[in-house]
Amino acid sequence: MATAQASPDRRARVAACELLHTAALWSVGSLAQAQGQAAAAGGGGGGGPAGPGADAPGGSLLQRLLGPMLVLGAGAEPVGVELFGLLLQQVVRWFARQAEGEHRAALLEALLSALSAAADGSARGLCANLCALFLSEASGRQEGAAAGRRDAALLLRRLFDRLGGDRPGHRLGAALAIMTCAPALGASQHHALLQRFLLSALAHVLSALRAAERDAPGLGTAALLEGAADALLDAGWHSAAAQLVLPLRERERFATLADFAAWLWEATRAPQRHLRRRAQELLELSARQLLAGALESARARARRWGWAGAGGAAQAPPLPPS
Repeated sequence: MATAQASPDRRARVAACELLHTAALWSVGSLAQAQGQAAAAGGGGGGGPAGPGADAPGGSLLQRLLGPMLVLGAGAEPVGVELFGLLLQQVVRWFARQAEGEHRAALLEALLSALSAAADGSARGLCANLCALFLSEASGRQEGAAAGRRDAALLLRRLFDRLGGDRPGHRLGAALAIMTCAPALGASQHHALLQRFLLSALAHVLSALRAAERDAPGLGTAALLEGAADALLDAGWHSAAAQLVLPLRERERFATLADFAAWLWEATRAPQRHLRRRAQELLELSARQLLAGALESARARARRWGWAGAGGAAQAPPLPPS
């Protein structure tokens, strides 16, 4: 790893990258072979409770290689970027489509660790893109759809936890990942996931703005969190807002938009200016949507009771004849 990343001899760096790439390919092939053997033996491809190929000889090696692969996939050596950038996408897609197992847990842990520890924007960007890819692939699974949604929910909760942490690097990485995941979250095939997590995601981003006031200005944490809030709104507010008025038991943290608005009302009094301004903007959006929902509900009741006139507006019932 040290040779591939920092050797002054480029030929040595390239050779080390190729060696690590070969080892990673062997590890993935070993896991795929173990999964095929489990399926042929009647295991259904699950490979037991630990997941496909849990005992494959390449499994532990791949777990050890994930961190170096993420570093080299966003490093300064073009050969490493070319080799590991594509391989990481393939590995993320494959694990996102598989049954739960220790190797996928190791992948998520490696992604989150690298996302927080990245020293430059390119490394954080790679990890954020891979998080978005995992979210999209896991929540879009046809086979084992419920398990896929659980995996996507687990990733989002892990990102929310990092937003609420004390370390600026955790907030910075999680904010970029959420901003990158937002378009995937807003895709039509992931509407249920959007309904469940949109309000919670916005609340976590706004809460992180409170802590971001203490971060060094040069980090740009507050700006990245603002971008995450914008991305979430652009991706899902217009498509989901009308249904957010209705209660949903599975919705994280806030059952209805009215509950979210009550939380925002308290946040508008926060001393932190970024949080206060954002809370005011979101409270206005929420109030407009709640008013629109109340008017639509009144119109529906009027139509049901036969009070609607020709123009569709609610009218009082006619007076009885004198």
